[in-house]
Formats: sequence, structure tokens, C-alpha cells
Amino acid sequence: MPRFKFQNRFSKIGGSFFIETGEIMILIDLKHYLEKNRCLSINDLALHFDLPCDAIRGMLDHWIAKSRVKKILCPGECGKGCFSCNESTKMELYEWVA
Repeated sequence: MPRFKFQNRFSKIGGSFFIETGEIMILIDLKHYLEKNRCLSINDLALHFDLPCDAIRGMLDHWIAKSRVKKILCPGECGKGCFSCNESTKMELYEWVA
């Protein structure tokens, strides 16, 4: 069950989703969740925050621009060595680096 439950109120501007209410709080919550878990998939983040992947990507862009988060596309780049990814099942991972 997600930790947060929001009224899913979004506006779409220029191909990106923006949260109309509580954006700052969610950015901070996203930061804390990534700091705690270090590396998470976009799907894990979307499930945890009960938000669409595009909304999460928009918030992650904020932390990527500040060089706090790094986007990783599996296979091979995550360094975990599990080799369970293949070209057709690339995972979109985000790692807290600051």
C-alpha cells in the first residue's frame, strides 16, 4: 500500500506532468525515499507515491538537474551484476548520488 494518497490532480504542460498541490512536499519526500533506498525503478517510485510515471519523472528531473539523482538504464549500467535485464525489458532506474 502506498505511503501517500493524493487526489490525482495533474496538469499537463509541454509534455510533462506537474502536480498542482503539494509539489514541494512530494519533492522532499521523493528525496528522502531515494536517500533511504539509494536506487529504485520508476515503477517502484510510482507505486510508492501513487502517481503516474510521467509525474515522477518530472520531479526526478528537478533532482537530476541538481546532480543529486542519476538515471540508469539497465542492462549493465547499474553495476549490480544480476544480468536479469535484456534489451526488451530495460528497466529505468534512478540512483541518489549526493
